[in-house]
Amino acid sequence: MNATMRKLVFWGALFASLVFAVIVVNQILQLAEFGARVDPRLGDGIFWGLVLILATSFTVPFVLLFRLPAPLIPPADDSGPDYERHLARLRQRLGSNPLLRERPLATRPEIEASLVLLDVQATDVVKRAGSRAFLTTALSQNGALDVLLILGIQARLVWDVSHVYFQRPTFRDMTYLYSNVLTTAFLAGEVDDAELSEAMQPALSAVMGSAAGVVPGLQVASTVFVNSVLSGTANAFLTLRVGVIAREYSRAVTRPQKGMVRRLAVVQAGGMLGSIAVAGAAKVSSAIGRATGKAVTGAITGAGRRIASTGGAIKDRIVFGRGASRETEGEGDS
Repeated sequence: MNATMRKLVFWGALFASLVFAVIVVNQILQLAEFGARVDPRLGDGIFWGLVLILATSFTVPFVLLFRLPAPLIPPADDSGPDYERHLARLRQRLGSNPLLRERPLATRPEIEASLVLLDVQATDVVKRAGSRAFLTTALSQNGALDVLLILGIQARLVWDVSHVYFQRPTFRDMTYLYSNVLTTAFLAGEVDDAELSEAMQPALSAVMGSAAGVVPGLQVASTVFVNSVLSGTANAFLTLRVGVIAREYSRAVTRPQKGMVRRLAVVQAGGMLGSIAVAGAAKVSSAIGRATGKAVTGAITGAGRRIASTGGAIKDRIVFGRGASRETEGEGDS
């Protein structure tokens, strides 16, 4: 975030805070004035009571925040006293992890081996979140809703990944992790169109080659399918990328370099994307096929009913015409 953007955010936040403070003070004064009409002491009690409640509500979160232990921030180098202190804290944190029961954590190689075991669990969590992102946005087809759904999925993903590595991460731990994931994923090095296209191309080729012909001859359904696959693949890729970044920061023994983490996330997310896109596209095409089949069946049934009713009306007219002709002939003979 450049200096101009930081200034805009700061002054915008300051303006919003001042407006909110004016509104709150105005409402407190109105309530106090209303109470004073009943009894002056009641007005004073309402005023000071609300001031005390607001001051407590504003102060308590900061007190609780500063009382929390410092987050696990890896040192820049893998040697020295800072590194040894971090390794001791990481050993203590991993020792309380139920996924690492009775595993040795005395040395760095043993800690690295335990982290590799946790990497497998975290990768499964990331893949499940990528699948949810694909199916959710592929079936939703609503831009504003998709943004909210993806933000929710990615926020939950970072939380789940952190819990794989840490038994009970503190609020400061999560603040550190979320801020670094957000910075690395969206601010420090955004994925350009060429990079995104290169990472997604193998998955899209596999999907279009294996599942695009599930609804042949139906132009509308095919268009819906392609749009769904494109939307789901793009959001799944971004979700996988966020998950990999969260995993790398959660398992880091030394401070990660944001550029390296970003490039690693792009490569690994692209590698996981293929199977997720193919499986998701099969489910989407099945759903579209069922919906299309119901529509076609309904149209054919309706057309058949109309044809049958028309045929019945024609038959009645023919029968009625024949009966009328016979009656006319009988009158002529007489």
